[in-house]
Amino acid sequence: MGKILFFVAYFGKLPWYFPLFYQSCIDNEDTEFLFIGDNFNNLIESENIKKINYSLEDFNSLASYKLGMKVHIKYGYKICDFRPSFGVIFEDFIKNYEFWGICDIDVILGNIRGFLSQDILNNYDFISTTPEYPSGYMSIYRNIPLINNLYQQSSYLRQIFTEDKNFMFDECGGCYTEVIAGTNILETISETDSIHHLLERNKHNIRCLFEYYSIGGVPGNIKYNKGILSYKDEFEILIYHLSDYKKNLFTDKNIKNEIFDSFIIHQYSIVPNTFKLRVIGRINDFYVQIKFKLLHFFDKIMMAGRKNIPKDLNNGTYNYMGQKFEIVNGKKHTTFQLAFLRGRILKSFFFQNFYYLKEANLYFFQNNDGMEVLKNDGTPLFYQKGM
Repeated sequence: MGKILFFVAYFGKLPWYFPLFYQSCIDNEDTEFLFIGDNFNNLIESENIKKINYSLEDFNSLASYKLGMKVHIKYGYKICDFRPSFGVIFEDFIKNYEFWGICDIDVILGNIRGFLSQDILNNYDFISTTPEYPSGYMSIYRNIPLINNLYQQSSYLRQIFTEDKNFMFDECGGCYTEVIAGTNILETISETDSIHHLLERNKHNIRCLFEYYSIGGVPGNIKYNKGILSYKDEFEILIYHLSDYKKNLFTDKNIKNEIFDSFIIHQYSIVPNTFKLRVIGRINDFYVQIKFKLLHFFDKIMMAGRKNIPKDLNNGTYNYMGQKFEIVNGKKHTTFQLAFLRGRILKSFFFQNFYYLKEANLYFFQNNDGMEVLKNDGTPLFYQKGM
């Protein structure tokens, strides 16, 4: 079976969910992982787990040499833009592998080889675990010059690699709304191109598989048991993306060591896979939802019963995946425009530092970089200012 090496590059303090991801890597004994970063000193190596202690300065030095331009990453997240070039930057590590891949740490992996069969590996050169665009949290590249050097076809390469901004080059350049809606990536408008653009331009030479291998959100009913990941005990999945769970305002982010081998991911908690704790987890999910609905009900009554004109919000336009959110402070009202909805903004009575979009029935809060609009399940969506 074709050998695969996944690069796991992460700089900074490891988050609370890292042990869950790490265990799912260990349990994939027939797939290899190379951890690259500045906080993997205590990582225990095994047959399929290796590590390289790298600082950002080390990466900058190597990337500058391999890419032929001055690279100066200042923060870890920027490394996402460099992922399509890992076949060149880390070429010395993949000489004995048929494929190399990229993998985030905010995921839990199922049985990789159970999904990426030899037949699939034989027939595809690039594999994405999402159907609409290249998935930055897990993608696989065939280790051949055409694929490894594909990133060089970008006309914006120097801008992407030398500016501090994250251009989402490893995915679709930020055109998520359009491609999810079915628009061809080459028909979208973006500041730069991305690996998605390059794959589409080369679709006659590069065999791509964009497959629905992953789930996200906070659906609950996800079980991990010694390398097997399943949903609702009905079907097996390759990967669960924790992007929403880790940001959700209601989720319990305290985990204990004994759950790593087998555990249940409820909507708002992660618990060991025992009957008693599974029941407690379901009860907790129900309690969280009822509590929020009751507070929301009384909050609307209190907001309507007092003068409520927020004056501390910043005027401007905010953007999330192509969707605009506009705030206007007026003399009588503070208003918003979100997609096709327009209405008033009220200051929450029960939820400190939160505001309420009355006509949209949504809460949001403001931070230094933009707005976090809260979905009804407790997951915030970040709208960046000035985009």
